[in-house]
Amino acid sequence: MIETKKCTKCKKVCIKDTGFYYNRNTIDKLSSWCKLCSCSVSRRKTVAIEDATTLKKCSKCLVEKPRTFNFFTKNSHCVDGFVGVCKPCLREQVNPCRRAKLVQLKTKIFQYYTKGKMSCACCGERNFKFLTIDHIDGIPTQEKEESKAKGRKISHGMRLYYKLVREGFPSGFQILCFNCNSGKGIYGVCPHKTEAKVKANKATI
Repeated sequence: MIETKKCTKCKKVCIKDTGFYYNRNTIDKLSSWCKLCSCSVSRRKTVAIEDATTLKKCSKCLVEKPRTFNFFTKNSHCVDGFVGVCKPCLREQVNPCRRAKLVQLKTKIFQYYTKGKMSCACCGERNFKFLTIDHIDGIPTQEKEESKAKGRKISHGMRLYYKLVREGFPSGFQILCFNCNSGKGIYGVCPHKTEAKVKANKATI
């Protein structure tokens, strides 16, 4: 059974386990104020608590939306634990800058690994939006073990691109289109190469 408790400040009934901070000086070892009230008068980081019944107004589009992770991003420094701008408005602000940086970074890396050709090493696809980085021999076991030991995720996406530039474009990487990269990941070898071998065998018969 879920235990609840009434906040002495806002008078709202909240779940004990998630709605109150620990306080060793009280009988039930929980603060008498709920987390939202406690954070409104202190600099303590706020734990975002979803509440679909409570509406929050976006400071940019001024539209009221449910205070949930679907509509607002978490931010422990805000009073209620959520950013004041909704996710769609936040994307409009952040994405153009991130996209421009990513394109610049990928262009630099793709030009190096393709020797200026800017095309897929397997099928020759030249559309920039379809190209991505690929580990030629897969992700090294040593890198997997180091990431696991440090409790970190294996570098991918922008993290991997920054790592390649930082380490001076190490060997062991190539540029493939997403089709060839996915095919290689699923089957071990890109289907294009398998088909080419079959055709070559038929031609010799």
